[in-house]
Parts: sequence; C-alpha cells; structure tokens
Amino acid sequence: MLDINVWSDMKLFIEHEEDITGKMKFIGKLIPELEKLGVKIVPKNVPADICLALTHFRGKFKGPRVIRIDGVHFTNDKHSSWNNGRMRDDIKKSKAVIYQSPWCKLMGNKILKFKHKREYVIFNGANPDDYKIAVEMEDTPHILMSANWKGKIHKRLKEMCDIAAECPQYNFWVAGRHEMELKAAPNITQLGHLDEEDLRGYISGADVMFNLAYYDWCPNAVVECLVAGLPVVYADGTGLGDLVGKSGVKVTDSSPKPKLITIKKNSHKHVRIKVPPIDYEEAKRAIAKALKMPRIHRPDLHISTIAKQYHKVFKDVLNG
Repeated sequence: MLDINVWSDMKLFIEHEEDITGKMKFIGKLIPELEKLGVKIVPKNVPADICLALTHFRGKFKGPRVIRIDGVHFTNDKHSSWNNGRMRDDIKKSKAVIYQSPWCKLMGNKILKFKHKREYVIFNGANPDDYKIAVEMEDTPHILMSANWKGKIHKRLKEMCDIAAECPQYNFWVAGRHEMELKAAPNITQLGHLDEEDLRGYISGADVMFNLAYYDWCPNAVVECLVAGLPVVYADGTGLGDLVGKSGVKVTDSSPKPKLITIKKNSHKHVRIKVPPIDYEEAKRAIAKALKMPRIHRPDLHISTIAKQYHKVFKDVLNG
C-alpha cells in the first residue's frame, strides 16, 4: 500500500456545474477546507488524480471516481426508474460511494438493490465562524423555518405555518423560495430568498429551528442551524433523525419505507408520494421544550471536520 502522504497534494476534479442547488452550496464550503489539506481543485481540462461526482456522472473522466449520493427516488414511474437506474450504473463504476446520512445509505442500498464494497456516510458541514453576527430583534423567542420550499410539499411548510399561527407567543421567520398560499398571522414573517450573509444573520439571531419535513437526506439548512447552536424541532425518522438526534426535539412521524413504491402501470408522470398528517399539538409541545434547551455544540458538523472525512475517502481510494 502507498504512503498516504503521497497524496498530500492531490488534484481533485469536482464533476458538477456551478448552480444554486443545495449540493453546490455544500461544495462551496467544502472546497476551501480541502485546499487547506493540500487538495488542489482543477477544472475538467486539467489532469486530476481523482474525481468527485455528485449523484451521477456528467462526462468522461480517466481515473478513479468517488460518487456522492444525495438521495434516491421512491417510486417506479418512468422518470424515477430512469434516474435510479442511471444512479445505480454510476455507483457500480465508482471506486467509492459517499451517502449523506445513514438513512440515505439504507434507502440507496434497498431501493437501488446494490451495495458497493466501499461505502461511507458523511454529513454535510458548515463553518461556525459564519454565525457570530445576529440581526437585531425583540426579546420574544424567534423560530426559524429555512429551506428551498419550491415544489416540495413533503417539507410541510404549510403545516408548519398553520402551527405557527396557533403559537402567537413566538415569532416565526420563513426563509426561502416558495409558491404556496400559507396561513398569514402577525407572528409569521415571510423573508423570501435571502443572500448568504443575510440568512446567516437570521440563523444567528434565532432561538430554535423548526423543520417537520416528511423526509430529508441531510439538509444544509439544518446543518447550518445546528452548527450555529440552535436546537431543532424535527419530524422523527429519515435523515433528520440521523442528523439532529439529541440536538433537538423530535415529533412522531411515519417515514417512507426502504422499498420501491409501485404506481399505476405505464404511468409516464413523475409521481410524488403522499405526505401523512402530523400532530400539531405534539409539535407545539416540542417547540416549547426546545426553547428551554441550551445552545447546541456540534463540532462533528464543522466543515473542517467534514473535509477531513472527504480527504480520507480520496486517500483510501488512491491507496487502494
């Protein structure tokens, strides 16, 4: 086996175009920390030692690839089956697989019906130094709901706003894009899309994060709030349970099962799974409980820690 120090100056190609997706938001935080570890990020026209692909391959690369999987599709409609099939094929061609959470790995293994011989679970990460300046606010407790909500009814923004309207003793902030008709109340402020600096100010100023998504793999927004010290009220199960654990208060939920859901034969439409109801009263009690919790300390989610885990995966592959 080669000495791992051989790869202290490795060249890495990240196979994904720059965009506003959550995966690239995370990669933007990861790159500076990898560079501190001696990793040089190179463009596709420059020879690299190894490639990091996100979800699936987007081109040809001569050399070993590591693929990062951020979730699979739950149904067997044609759209989902094509995406799952492409993902499975690319996993088979990869030298290693990184899943975002234990639940993400479970669903990947069961639904894709393939287990790679070299699998890793690495959460997303955030920089604690980004959350030191808070927006000015009143003394009333402030609860943050933050995500890219657009087209994602499984994240239960409507239900959370209904719950917020029934809790006038707290202020609620809703950050992120959406096109839903939501419950309006004096204690709910729609912030819309915020740039990174402004969003960090609201995260730093909040007391609790509220996220009742029916399923999520490893949401950046929750990672950021945990690193900033916020307890999280979350729906039990899936990647949220893996990620938050005792760093918040869970609300009972029934998560999607680790098997493919069969839909109507010959359906060409991408089918979204049904979102079950959630107990509003239990959610209210969870918020009250979370507001009594101390600030959260999660160094395991610091981006410097996460970068070291990615670096180790690359070295394992190159040495293997």
